[in-house]
Amino acid sequence: MPELSEDAICEGIVNAVAHRNYRSIASVHIYLFKDRIEIVSPGGLPAGMEEADLGLKSVPRNPLLFGMLYRMDVVEQIGSGIRRIRQLCREHEVAEPVIDVSEHWVTTTFFRPTAQVGSGEEESRPESESLEQRVFTQLQKGPMTKLDIVKGLGQKAVSGQLNKVIRALLSAGAIEYTIPEKPNSRLQQYRLTDKDV
Repeated sequence: MPELSEDAICEGIVNAVAHRNYRSIASVHIYLFKDRIEIVSPGGLPAGMEEADLGLKSVPRNPLLFGMLYRMDVVEQIGSGIRRIRQLCREHEVAEPVIDVSEHWVTTTFFRPTAQVGSGEEESRPESESLEQRVFTQLQKGPMTKLDIVKGLGQKAVSGQLNKVIRALLSAGAIEYTIPEKPNSRLQQYRLTDKDV
């Protein structure tokens, strides 16, 4: 049995092709790592769409392309792709993918189950300690990628709450990018600033 749902990954690739911005000269990229698969689509979300709408609404950039994919029986209906990916992952008993959205890119990350085993630190943390404090504690060890933070927290995958906390810490100036000129670089790490939280 494959570690990840092949159908979910195929659906992720179809989504990237169907919803990418074809005015961009960038390509859809698929990165294979030891612990994850990333599908990166150029163009961000179409006008009128927000991150919270993913899986609920869809605004196809190219209705003609969508119609062709529909006739090829590659897609089912507008707006069903993300829901289908999540359902396929649940059926396969693996974590749902993490979808990171920026102005110019949409990245869908599927984490391998073997990479989702935490260090056990999460169970030993006091319940009163907030996620913000725990992220801050992790970064006191030095610069870390988002995946490093996840492992240090003993979590299975990057959660929406963790993304929210990291955005809040960035906005507050408590942490910063190590590659500020490329916020969405796959090599991006986070580090503490001199500012107190």
